[in-house]
Amino acid sequence: MVINNECKLKPKEDLVKQKNKVNKTISKLQNSYSIELAKQIAVENEEIRRSNQIPPRSCEKINVKFTPREFRHPARESKKEEEEEWLRKQAKAQQRKEKVKQEFQMEHSEVIKKCSHFFKVEDYESAEEV
Repeated sequence: MVINNECKLKPKEDLVKQKNKVNKTISKLQNSYSIELAKQIAVENEEIRRSNQIPPRSCEKINVKFTPREFRHPARESKKEEEEEWLRKQAKAQQRKEKVKQEFQMEHSEVIKKCSHFFKVEDYESAEEV
């Protein structure tokens, strides 16, 4: 039997090593393919998420007007009747004050007359008050 050097059969270990090398190369290709695919899927998912988002609001200045309030503290429903009653009393008092002020308003000649009377009696404090 003549065995050619070129046609030598490789031992079993060499075949196992070669098979392992091929398997590693295949797994590397599969891993790189799945990583690239995962990256592409992630990018597409991000684009879909961004397209589904509500667009940002436009910036504008909002003018706010608050209802004027007579009291320093915030409005409470439980105190509403008390506050309204207080405001009514205040309005009545203001009206009475205006009436009294109008009643006691004197013309210039009347003021001079009263002042001269107080000076004659030597009641200088009353004359100043008029």
